[in-house]
Amino acid sequence: NEKKFRVNFARGYGARYQNLFPAGSVMPSHIIASHAGVDDLTGALESVDYQIVKKVGDPWKKSFLLKEDNLKNIVSTGPYSVKSVTDKDPTTHTRSVTLQKNPHWWGDPAEVDDIVVYPRSASLGDLAHHKSLRVVDNDQALPSEFRLSQGKGSAEPSEPSPSTASPASETSSSAAPSSSLAATSSGALTSSASNAPSESLPSSEANKPATNDNEGFPAFSVPHDGGSSASASRLTVDSVKYGVMTMLSRRIDSLIPADHGVMASKRMRQAVSQCIDRAAVAEASSAHSSMKVPAYGLRLTPATSSSFDAVSDVALKHGNHDTAAARKTAKGSTVRLSYDHTNGRYAAMANAIRESCQDSGITIDDVSADHADSTALTDRADFFLQTVDPTTYFSTSTFVGGTIDERRQAEEELWDSMPTIPLSAEPRAVVVHNAVSNLVPSTSNVGVGWNMDRWKKDQN
Repeated sequence: NEKKFRVNFARGYGARYQNLFPAGSVMPSHIIASHAGVDDLTGALESVDYQIVKKVGDPWKKSFLLKEDNLKNIVSTGPYSVKSVTDKDPTTHTRSVTLQKNPHWWGDPAEVDDIVVYPRSASLGDLAHHKSLRVVDNDQALPSEFRLSQGKGSAEPSEPSPSTASPASETSSSAAPSSSLAATSSGALTSSASNAPSESLPSSEANKPATNDNEGFPAFSVPHDGGSSASASRLTVDSVKYGVMTMLSRRIDSLIPADHGVMASKRMRQAVSQCIDRAAVAEASSAHSSMKVPAYGLRLTPATSSSFDAVSDVALKHGNHDTAAARKTAKGSTVRLSYDHTNGRYAAMANAIRESCQDSGITIDDVSADHADSTALTDRADFFLQTVDPTTYFSTSTFVGGTIDERRQAEEELWDSMPTIPLSAEPRAVVVHNAVSNLVPSTSNVGVGWNMDRWKKDQN
């Protein structure tokens, strides 16, 4: 049966519909009710009976996990649906998820039949060796595995010219962008990501997109949310040609404080912010990604925004490294910091935070774990390091179309409440095989896959 729900917005807030319901936030209630064995799900939740609510809560937590046994539960209203989940892919020996065209999708059908998605831990070298790698969305300028093909890899700056493709807008999603996409010999696109060291390859015309040239390199458009900082280059691995675009993301690497315990105190959050040398943190991120990223003291205005210079005084006012002030407030304090330990760039940034806060007498205790997420703030950490998309994270995000004065006021208010501690811009890179077209990079939460249903694969 068709299920509907309605959301009413206060006057002036209608534009916020764009920030509602990212991927995975609206679950099919009939599936939960079926697994819980209840006929009236709403009544069960409103009963405030612990045993009944627990019957609902357990399947809500487990029924939609990405596992082969749950495929019948993972429904889709988009152009793709989940076809299979493999715990040990034959190429990478990691997990992989295969997407297929959704036969129930009401819009134009996807161009590519199957897309196989790999996690960060998958080896780009293995995929490239098997001629499977097609697209990479990464926080490294150039995955080093591309250069390990018995010395046969080469790279050079491109001489791009304006692209005829026009960037499109994307909807927000909570999906992580650290993935890459590739195509197998059967024509299915696959995806993986790497955290390996890399080198930056700047273009002589860094503000223009990469396009096809007579040598067969691929074309893709500069993202509308990062084009001002985009740099294009070309790469050849075992005679296979790729286009490479590096750019500053609109997302901001930030510390998210717990809303309880010691970090419930705004003075403590301010002290941690003051003890951090943002320039050192940005340098650590730059060194690991091989892309220069700026230190950052704003929450709503990305470095790629045309309004950045007009409100940068707010960052200078609040985001300074003030060892004396931090020491006065928090000397002798220990702060637990968590992050996804599989991300080497985060590890480098965390180390820079730890070293800079030592001068203020604040101990940063690294409590990171592989694949950790913000649930660590529940009881294991005081701060969590992650990227934040300013267009969706804050309640004031949708004011962004207002005046410079309104933007400055909103930035000041966020410095007063300190829901996050901004650190530096996120680096992003997209690598595209010459067989893939219609790809428009995005540096938002959804990443490069936002328009994957429009991608095309050359059949030749």
